[in-house]
Amino acid sequence: MDEPSVSSFSPERRKGYFRKSRRFARAVSTVSHWMGWGGRQLGFYIPYRWAGAVPTVTEDDTYHWLKRSWDDDQSSFSESLERLAPYRDRFRDFSKKNTEDRDCPRFDQSWCPGLDGAAAYAFVRENRPATIIEIGSGHSTRFMARAIADGLLSTRFISIDPQPRRGIDHLCTHIIRQTLDTVDTALFSNLKAGDILYFDGSHIAMPGTDVDTLVNQILPLVASGVWVHFHDIFLPYGYPNIWRWRGYNEQSMVNALLAGGERFHVRFASAYIRRSMADRIAGWPIPVSERAFESSLWLSVA
Repeated sequence: MDEPSVSSFSPERRKGYFRKSRRFARAVSTVSHWMGWGGRQLGFYIPYRWAGAVPTVTEDDTYHWLKRSWDDDQSSFSESLERLAPYRDRFRDFSKKNTEDRDCPRFDQSWCPGLDGAAAYAFVRENRPATIIEIGSGHSTRFMARAIADGLLSTRFISIDPQPRRGIDHLCTHIIRQTLDTVDTALFSNLKAGDILYFDGSHIAMPGTDVDTLVNQILPLVASGVWVHFHDIFLPYGYPNIWRWRGYNEQSMVNALLAGGERFHVRFASAYIRRSMADRIAGWPIPVSERAFESSLWLSVA
């Protein structure tokens, strides 16, 4: 019996087939590069003898110490929700795409959905930062730029992204189209209390990646009172099962940051609030698309 052709697949199955094919091609190219056989490095290959015995972490697994800590004291999250509450009427304007205003933020997308976008907007309005440095730009840029405009703020808005997916340059006051490791760290040491360092990078913690640069080179320079944001962080839970192929490991490093002392104060965690404090946001006009995952983590430097 002949094998079915790809053209006979359903649109969803066809999309999945081509996605897996691209992943396989990248894996072959990366291993070939690592072996010295040519090819480009399009990911990381880490040989480990006991890899087959490593348990798979799922979305239902929990960093127990962190969840207990947050369950025992939700006051910081409650305070942050109170800072979002005054803008609920404004959030209604973001509930769907505005065809007449291409720069209007919207919740119906999967890049900065629901609580993630709402928090980005509200914390800019509330903090009134003199400077925002955003590493990794897109829908989040729209939320923060709209907050600056609505609040009549004179914020210096710096975008660092070698190739943003969205046309957002006109929303920022300063554009740096470079990788993070090439940016002068003095830029970050000049941040003041109330300023925002918004990070949404590769989510890969390997020597030399943007995650490594941020955590080990930049954060030690950041002043007390600066607010720091990490995206695609699902703490105290594991990453979504359908994201396993991405190989994200950033939140293991973030978890270690939180376990290491009192330098960072947790202010907001979208994934935790949606799962453990849903009653506090019931009825809020913050819709979430079917395949979107809220995953913003906000910290302030002590």
